[in-house]
Amino acid sequence: MRSHLGMKGDQPTSINIVGDKHIGKSSLLYYFLRTWEQRVLQNTNRYVVVYLPLRGVDCQTETGFYEAVAEGLLNHVPGWQLQLQNPWKSKLLNRQAFSDAVKEWKQQGKLPVLCLDDFESLLKYPDKFDNGFYDNLRSLMDSNALTLVVAFCAI
Repeated sequence: MRSHLGMKGDQPTSINIVGDKHIGKSSLLYYFLRTWEQRVLQNTNRYVVVYLPLRGVDCQTETGFYEAVAEGLLNHVPGWQLQLQNPWKSKLLNRQAFSDAVKEWKQQGKLPVLCLDDFESLLKYPDKFDNGFYDNLRSLMDSNALTLVVAFCAI
């Protein structure tokens, strides 16, 4: 694994950490969360990095996932930066509203970096997380509006 996890270049790179249970995937993800600024050094204000343990939050639905992500991101944005808060204030944070908020952040020069632990938890709800959900995340990553660092237990 590269030490900067793809955050230094013009085109961010998403990372998957895959392995058996209890080998340290979560610890590695959490370590990245605590030390990423030491590796990036320059322009750290471009990134908003959050850790989200999917097994421990209400992520049984797409809306629940988006709300958990929004809450995590907003916890890292100072209250006076209303232009960064407003895109997440949708009454119903659905797929389109989530995409619009991420794209608005990109226009403002912010890149959400989501450290998603226990990503396989979403697979338990295939009726709630369809291919459109995953395609949307991929589209946001492909357009350099979102970076994912995902820990996934090998099945």
